[in-house]
Amino acid sequence: MPTNGLEPSFSVAEVDLLKSQQIVLETVSPSVVLHPDKSAPRRCWSGQKFAAVGNALAKTGAQVVITGIEQDYDWYKP
Repeated sequence: MPTNGLEPSFSVAEVDLLKSQQIVLETVSPSVVLHPDKSAPRRCWSGQKFAAVGNALAKTGAQVVITGIEQDYDWYKP
């Protein structure tokens, strides 16, 4: 997909970086974050589809992290 010279980027505050280093394991494996979100139903997957993607990524050796909010837990829980 052409980027027209634009590249996505974001900044991280030093304090947030330090906090993340306390809770995220240092690893040589890639880390992948999945963020199930039911706020836009036309774009969201079922919990089973997110689980399948997470399981497939974990089988390749990736460290899978799932983020979300408490209101979505009942919808995505196994």
